[in-house]
Amino acid sequence: MTQLKAILSAGVMTIASVAIVAPASAQPVPEASVNACIQRTAEAMVVPARDIRMTNAGPVDVKGVRTLSMRNMVTGQTADCQVNMIDAFVLDVRLTSNPAPRPPQTVPQASINACIQQTAEAMVVATRDIELVNAGPISAETGVSTLNMRNRVTGQTATCRVNTITNTVIAVQLGGPTTPPPQRPPQTVPQASIDACIQRTAESMVVATRDIEFVSAGPISAESGMVTLSLRNRVTRQTATCRVNTTTNTVASVQLGGPTPPPNQGRPVPPTDPMARNCQANVGNKIRRSYGGIQQINFLSDTTRAFPISNTQESIRGEGQFRQGGPNWTPFIYNCTVNKRTGNVERATFNVLR
Repeated sequence: MTQLKAILSAGVMTIASVAIVAPASAQPVPEASVNACIQRTAEAMVVPARDIRMTNAGPVDVKGVRTLSMRNMVTGQTADCQVNMIDAFVLDVRLTSNPAPRPPQTVPQASINACIQQTAEAMVVATRDIELVNAGPISAETGVSTLNMRNRVTGQTATCRVNTITNTVIAVQLGGPTTPPPQRPPQTVPQASIDACIQRTAESMVVATRDIEFVSAGPISAESGMVTLSLRNRVTRQTATCRVNTTTNTVASVQLGGPTPPPNQGRPVPPTDPMARNCQANVGNKIRRSYGGIQQINFLSDTTRAFPISNTQESIRGEGQFRQGGPNWTPFIYNCTVNKRTGNVERATFNVLR
């Protein structure tokens, strides 16, 4: 019995002398320490904290300090963070690698279309004549990129600064050189195209077609069949330019010039008039389709007037202004042909005043 007790006592002493100690690197890291390292690493990399993760943890030294391995999950950049396990105080963050290069960003098609539209207006040509040559980098802070544009007919160049977030054009700068298109034999504008321009110009000026006369025509585009005609009101001497497709005899746009006819014609129309509101709604939709990034459109109610056309039709005409991304307003005039019986808008046009 005495021998058995001695054996058991020795066994207990042997077991008591064995201590199971986990490796230092396997010890859990307090959440407060991990979060502190994530925050400081994000500040060092100048990125959001949500992009940072802990990937590994070193041993705890005698002072309670531990080095955590951190990684930017977006760019792949790494860092070492020394943190006190007791109070979660970060002693140091050292970046250990550079971020991986980001893939090139693509300019949205809506931004390219906005630049094509604005460049065509600056060159006074059709949008189909403008092409994108190349695009610069997109700013990470502002989303702005500079696009290089070119007139495929004349060779004239332009740079267009555009916000790729809102697809709003900031500025268009025309360059050069302007290369004249190849000389071709003079072409005759079809009479049907001239008649179409006379009709649309008369509607824009709210006069009879007999008051409009054809003055001259520019060259006809060999690619698109487009031509610009110069017209004039033989009564008031007001001028206009009309872009028309000589293949289909379809008018693309009419731009009124000066001098303007005397004011105080027609009858005033109150802002609440249903036909006027319907007209302005149609004009507003056309402006938004023609210009990108429209922020606001104002119709000046004191300029809205009605002009008789026939027993069933009336012209609603007035002035307005719209604003895109910046503080500047662009003035315009508008004209609608309205059916007096139904109130429906049969035609709506607008012309920007430069």
